[in-house]
Amino acid sequence: MDARNADTRPDLKPVHSRPAPGFRIAGYSGFTLFLAGFGYAAWLHWQTPIPPDDDAFITYRYAANLLAGSGLTYNPGERVFGVSTPAFVLWSTVLAAVAPWLGVELPQLVVWANTLWLLLAGLGLVELLRRVVLPAEHGLPWLAAALMVLATPVLWGSLLG
Repeated sequence: MDARNADTRPDLKPVHSRPAPGFRIAGYSGFTLFLAGFGYAAWLHWQTPIPPDDDAFITYRYAANLLAGSGLTYNPGERVFGVSTPAFVLWSTVLAAVAPWLGVELPQLVVWANTLWLLLAGLGLVELLRRVVLPAEHGLPWLAAALMVLATPVLWGSLLG
């Protein structure tokens, strides 16, 4: 059958255009779990002392040199590119520029700002799953995002800066 027959045959039209009440409740529950999970992850970012991680501090030094006008280098005058995350260096450079105005050390500001990226990653996962797997009303995309923001490797990577 083609699309013209769907207009004239009422039995081919969708029965429900809105999800059933049970699915709406699951969607609200999943969203609530995501908010609770993200809230806990954000609290960890704001309360946890900065753990020492040499890779993050290498990135901060590149950011400081870039901000000082020495270029994207670890030691001024040496043209060696040694960062594994150039976009993170640029993000850290922006944060290094505003950190003195806020009265915060760069490592702490980076960890606090990582809550933004964690939120965006969770929302991106919801949108991906909603488009590929199930509508958000089913609650599963929100539940998956809640589990993602609470996953130990994700939290640890975000807390390290």
